[in-house]
Amino acid sequence: MIEQIERAAYHESGHACANIFFGPVIDHVWIDADGHGCCVRSWFQPHEFTEAICSLAGPTAEAMLTSEPAELRGEDARNYAKCALRLSRDDLLGARDFTRAIVTHQWPHIARLAGVLLMARRLDGESVARIISHGAADGTLVGLPM
Repeated sequence: MIEQIERAAYHESGHACANIFFGPVIDHVWIDADGHGCCVRSWFQPHEFTEAICSLAGPTAEAMLTSEPAELRGEDARNYAKCALRLSRDDLLGARDFTRAIVTHQWPHIARLAGVLLMARRLDGESVARIISHGAADGTLVGLPM
C-alpha cells in the first residue's frame, strides 16, 4: 500500500514538472508527514488551457503512481473549475490528454523530484529546477515528441 506522504510527493512533483514545462518559476514545493503539500509558483499568469493542465498534472501523477483514477480535490478542483468556465469541452478534453502526455513523458523527472521531496519535505525553486532537469542532455525538461 502506498502511503499518503508518497502520494503527496508524486502529486506535487507532477504539478512542478507541468508548471516548469510551461515556463513559470517555482518558488518552492513542500509536503508534510500527513500527506499535505503545495507547489508554489513565483509568478505566472497562465492561459486557462495551461492552468487546466497544471491543475490536472498533480492528480494525474498521483494516479499513475497508484493505478487509481485521478481525483481533483481542493485547490486543484477550484482552479480547474475556473478554467472550465472559460474553455470549451474540446479544450478541456485536449487539456486532459495533453496532461497525460506530459506526465507520462516527464515521469522520470517526476519520480526523481518525488524521491528527493520525500527526504527533504521542502525544496526551493532552484533545487526543483536542478533536480528535474538533471539527466536531460541540454539541461531542460525532455520535450514531448511531435
